[in-house]
Amino acid sequence: MVYEFTQLAPLATRKITHLSQIEDNRNPEGKYTLLVGQRNTFLVRSEHGYGTVSRPFEDNITEPLEELVDFLNTQFGQVIFRGFPKSILDTHYFTISAHQSNLNWRLYQKPLSVDEYESRLKRFKKSGFEYRQLGVSDIPALIELTRTWASIKKQLALKAELTQKIENVRDIDSAVNQLNKIRHEIDWLDYMVKETDVYEKQMNQPLTAFYGAFKDGELLAYLQTTGNGSFQAFNSRSSKRMNNHSPQEFLDLVVARDFAKRGVPLFDRGYLNIRSGMIGLIEYKKKFGPLDGRFEYDWTGVFHLAAPENKYLKELFAD
Repeated sequence: MVYEFTQLAPLATRKITHLSQIEDNRNPEGKYTLLVGQRNTFLVRSEHGYGTVSRPFEDNITEPLEELVDFLNTQFGQVIFRGFPKSILDTHYFTISAHQSNLNWRLYQKPLSVDEYESRLKRFKKSGFEYRQLGVSDIPALIELTRTWASIKKQLALKAELTQKIENVRDIDSAVNQLNKIRHEIDWLDYMVKETDVYEKQMNQPLTAFYGAFKDGELLAYLQTTGNGSFQAFNSRSSKRMNNHSPQEFLDLVVARDFAKRGVPLFDRGYLNIRSGMIGLIEYKKKFGPLDGRFEYDWTGVFHLAAPENKYLKELFAD
């Protein structure tokens, strides 16, 4: 048989390079299996007739995707691709398409050495900061910290100066663009503030962890991560602003150092969009290791354009 469904490796020991390969950590509902293809392997989630397919576990993607899509469409009513590289799917432009597509830009990072992180932590030696993993008893402090942080960020966003003088269509477009940026920022900050049950559910996920930086017992910063010894994603964070030392930077450094001690070879530093503060955030993340930006597709309703004309065009313009 060309394609075979078999058992996945356990979450804790699974060799991963992408968040889509541990979807069962976040969402255990549905049936999860390993799909062994002709050249690559994939995590597949089956639920309500939908087949959600992860980015391949292998670094080199050489699977004949037209044949894979044909097979998947015999198994599921609708096929969904998660996190596939744009560079790969674009080569199948004439022969594979989707009813809906979403292009994301994510940052990945190669960790520094343990010694480099230790060197950067020296300036926090007299800060009084401590850190530990957070538990359910820390949720009230976590919520209060995030609400305060989001409130300050909202006030700054709402104080942004808008175009004062409207004289032509270009001025109107500029003002609308500024307002949309402010609205997007407020929506994102509202999303960041979560209720107790959400944090409890996340803390119960096998590969999800929360870490906090403290001083004199007060929670000053938190960081949420997801992953195992082969991959770690830095998911969300917030902190209290302080004059001398940044508790967020301290926390990011100690967590990255501990991951480096465990031999984690790759960090996911998150999805990026064009919003206020993006440049400063990228510059900040550079402190923790070399960055690599990648464009990735999420495709819903993937199907094979099997007409001879499509195959002809693909072959005609193949590299």
